[in-house]
Amino acid sequence: MAALQLRTLICTSITIKWYQRPSNVAHRKPFRRARCACEHAWKMRLLVITLEYAYSTFSGNGTYAVATVRLLRAAGHDVRVLCGAPAAGDNCAFAAEPSCVAVPLATWGRLDRQSDWQAFASKAGVQGETLLSGWAPDCVLGVDWTSVAAFEALLQQAGTTPRPPLVYCNWRVFSRSDPDALPLERHAVHVAAATIALSSVDADYIRQELLPPAGTVFVVHPPLRLDVYEHAKASQTHPRTLLCCCVRLSSEKEPHRFIEAVEELVRRNALHDVLPALVGVPRDSYGQELVARLRAAVPHAEIHTQFLSPQQLGDAVFSRALLNVHPCNYDSFAQSVVEAAAYGCPSLLDPTGVGAADVLRPSDGLAFSLTSSSTLADCIHALLQDAPRLLAVGRAAQRIALSMDEGSTATATSRILEQVVMKPNRRHVM
Repeated sequence: MAALQLRTLICTSITIKWYQRPSNVAHRKPFRRARCACEHAWKMRLLVITLEYAYSTFSGNGTYAVATVRLLRAAGHDVRVLCGAPAAGDNCAFAAEPSCVAVPLATWGRLDRQSDWQAFASKAGVQGETLLSGWAPDCVLGVDWTSVAAFEALLQQAGTTPRPPLVYCNWRVFSRSDPDALPLERHAVHVAAATIALSSVDADYIRQELLPPAGTVFVVHPPLRLDVYEHAKASQTHPRTLLCCCVRLSSEKEPHRFIEAVEELVRRNALHDVLPALVGVPRDSYGQELVARLRAAVPHAEIHTQFLSPQQLGDAVFSRALLNVHPCNYDSFAQSVVEAAAYGCPSLLDPTGVGAADVLRPSDGLAFSLTSSSTLADCIHALLQDAPRLLAVGRAAQRIALSMDEGSTATATSRILEQVVMKPNRRHVM
């Protein structure tokens, strides 16, 4: 990686790390230029390709995709969306709008190799002449590796149409847990003009395992959603008596570690007036078993197995929680950690593998560090004995979370796109 040069671009409150490829490729004219004199930003035609584009479905990617499109439009860009949707029912956010093309898929609820990604690509390909030849976007944003096959199908259908550069949003790095996804993600990164990661944890992995020598990866942290910000600001103060865990009930999020810790704390008689709370929809036997174990350990525990809106989650859990436990060793970002902080609830997390530690650093007194030298139960037990410290860290984390505004993220993303479109020599040739 000797050819890599590290630069840092500061966009208001967001830091973008830029691993730049050498400028040794012939310069090519950009597709279109139009500068807004008042905002000093290029106004572009952007095509967003994402398998999931919806609120309240099966992952955070759909929610963040919707927010990204909204923010880019608010910044003045002309954005169209190519997305997947369930064949039965209409759960695709904004799929009815003219600028969104939704492809019905037989398999819904997955983003990995078991998703309907091949059908997404083949059905999306027929839109090539409309979305590429006819509309001529300046740039394409593809969310995760499933978008790249669709992008290439569009290119094949469009024929000799000038190819817009692809900015690859690697919001979930599947190859960390699935080795068979490695060639798919490596291909996606090689095809892209630049890659966006959600955290330095993922950026480091992408640079070491996926990125070609002439590649570029940026880090843009997700913002606190505007509706969460507004609700958290207006939230009432409640007695903090909950010990909560709010992750997807699937093995990669490791919620079993939280259940095991609660069981151990019960054996120690260490919970006292603190009540465990679990938030997650049990979609399989793994999740159902965890719910049953928690009920057996603490019959009066608060268990939310139905989807909660951000406002409901704030009122029912985060505004009443003394500590949020994020149990997994790896998470691309962990937006629930930031949302908990917005309500004044600090988190216990692994700072070496959870992306949210980029902005809520335990070393800065903004979260608590789960170390390998102590068990999860030991860490929780020690923290529950120091309620004043928990409240103080929660207040400090709240100030940071409420400063993570959407405008900064929109500015950062727009500047990355401008760099790619206006300096096409950084594009990796397919």
